[in-house]
Amino acid sequence: MRDNFKSPRIINAMEIEPITIEGGAQVRRVITKKNHNAHLVFSLVVEEPGKGHLWHVHPGDEVIFIMKGEGTLSFVDENGTEKHLKAKEGHVVFVPLGLRHQFINTGTESMMLVVAIAPPHT
Repeated sequence: MRDNFKSPRIINAMEIEPITIEGGAQVRRVITKKNHNAHLVFSLVVEEPGKGHLWHVHPGDEVIFIMKGEGTLSFVDENGTEKHLKAKEGHVVFVPLGLRHQFINTGTESMMLVVAIAPPHT
């Protein structure tokens, strides 16, 4: 937990133990409200082919940068219709707060993502 003094810090993300979430994605929650009293969540994510984040909703906006691989973002629009977007290495995906969605690796290699959510959920 951080103290009240505001200063930058360097965090070795690879020292953060990954957790497996529902759907099989491996998530390293590098910066959270809980561990740094931050106003966002910043994570590194690895999804193997066929794995990912199952259907969920965030209380904040989510930005996903695809460092490696490709996948399909599925979401439910305002009319209740399920839609699908393909995204690949170099793409940035914006998911507005409250949008029901999932992101699955539909490629043949590991997909690596950088994810930020604000405001934080944990």
